[in-house]
Amino acid sequence: MDHAFAGAFAGIIGTVLGFPLDTIKTRMQATSSTNLGPANLAFKIIRNEGIIRGFYRGIGPPIVALTTLNTLGFSCYAYCKNVLGVGRVGPVAMNNGDIKFEFDPKVLVAGSMCGPIGSLISTPFEFVKIQMQLDNVSGNRYSSSWNAVGCIYREHGMRALYTGHAVNTIREVIFLAAYFGFYEHSKAIFEQKLPLIVAVPVAGGLSGALGWMSCFPFDCIKANVQGQKLSANHNNRINGRAAALQILKSKGFFGLYSGASPSVLRAFLVSGSRFSAYEFALWLVQDKEE
Repeated sequence: MDHAFAGAFAGIIGTVLGFPLDTIKTRMQATSSTNLGPANLAFKIIRNEGIIRGFYRGIGPPIVALTTLNTLGFSCYAYCKNVLGVGRVGPVAMNNGDIKFEFDPKVLVAGSMCGPIGSLISTPFEFVKIQMQLDNVSGNRYSSSWNAVGCIYREHGMRALYTGHAVNTIREVIFLAAYFGFYEHSKAIFEQKLPLIVAVPVAGGLSGALGWMSCFPFDCIKANVQGQKLSANHNNRINGRAAALQILKSKGFFGLYSGASPSVLRAFLVSGSRFSAYEFALWLVQDKEE
């Protein structure tokens, strides 16, 4: 329960802080706005749509999803670490006075094990979020996130809400392995040289940035799969492979990294605040229990 509470708290804080940059990232990945840089696109959104409607349209599903995902994710990770018997990582003092760096690959395995579970929740919420973020561009069809869910379900069924599930699962596995793996090892290093109040957000921010860079091509493919206009015939919709080939053909290899700069910045800020919120909430709960 301690990890669940701390994860939920971290999910809310991280989502609110990072959503504007996520909107910019999605626009760069899945629309013709890719000829604009992040700053110019941000000003265009503010000018044409306003701050709240432009940057926070579609935040409802991510608030619910990421709070749930963080609750589940941190709890699942703590459980998997325990099951796998993950030991101490980072700099460890030896009996002879030397310092040895302990790397445990089971940390990465524990993180990746949470991916398939997390994607069952994140896929429909990511799909609705992307549809809403692009709705301002394609015609303002939906009045709210919940209206979008209802319309999509009535017109295309439950299956449509899991559009892009396969590529999203791959993305989650890669991201969580790098995310938790780098955090655990880097935090142990930074704690040796920095105050804990600084070590946690720095390690968390870097882990988020590294996690996103490692899975970003799959995130870009997912955005194009989930951002497509849904046709009545399911067979006419593009899948992950078709989306990847389409991106490579039209934009080249670096097209898979469209929107990377706002995404990595967002990942650093959100993950730094998320791990700080998580560690603080965990300390608060465990301190009260003692």
